[in-house]
Amino acid sequence: ENITSSSEDRGKLEGLVKDLRDAINEDNIQRIKLLFDQLQKESMRVGQSVYQKAQAQTPADGVTQEGENNDSDSGTEYIPPEDSK
Repeated sequence: ENITSSSEDRGKLEGLVKDLRDAINEDNIQRIKLLFDQLQKESMRVGQSVYQKAQAQTPADGVTQEGENNDSDSGTEYIPPEDSK
């Protein structure tokens, strides 16, 4: 499915809201139900799109945004003292 830009999403949602308001003012029950259903479906699609985009931008587990490894090791290595025998 083609993910549209946020400005296109917003325009489509605003258009549906305007049409729904007009239908409410006209007291057109069938049109209200139809537009409400369309608005609900479009809102869900936009929400899924936003969620997918956010997931795509999340860094992988164990790696920070700078690309550094994010495990518990501080980056220093323990070197035991030499045995004096």
